Amino acid sequence: MWPRIAAMAKFEGIVMRREPGTTIPYTRPAQAATIFAAETSSEDAVDAFHRRVYRAYWEDAEDLGDSKVLRRLMTECGLDWETFSPRLNSGHYDGMMQRQHDEAMMIGLNGVPSFVIEGKYGVVGAQPIETFTEIIEKVLEERRTGHDTHE
Repeated sequence: MWPRIAAMAKFEGIVMRREPGTTIPYTRPAQAATIFAAETSSEDAVDAFHRRVYRAYWEDAEDLGDSKVLRRLMTECGLDWETFSPRLNSGHYDGMMQRQHDEAMMIGLNGVPSFVIEGKYGVVGAQPIETFTEIIEKVLEERRTGHDTHE
């Protein structure tokens, strides 16, 4: 599976230097920072942060659980570390992250990346475009006919 993921990443312009089997960093602080960004910043800033975090993780093999790394990444994207840090340390985002996790598990999402389409179709992992095309065609057919093929 790794060669397929690496090829898809290359197609998207992501150079994957993190090798399979390497230690996976603790990413909940980065997840909390993403929620913070969505609450306090523009969609463009959130997108920039996502791209920067992905590059840091995959290309630079950085530890997203290290507060110095996260601070630098947030600052590079114009996010306010000084406002975020106390929220992170107080567990401000823990409940929301747990609810997101529980919801994902309930609909069968157990990997990254994961996508939810129409609130009922879950796609886990790096998948070929055909997978998404098939689901979108199914959703369009359901909308056209008014019949839910998911049930």
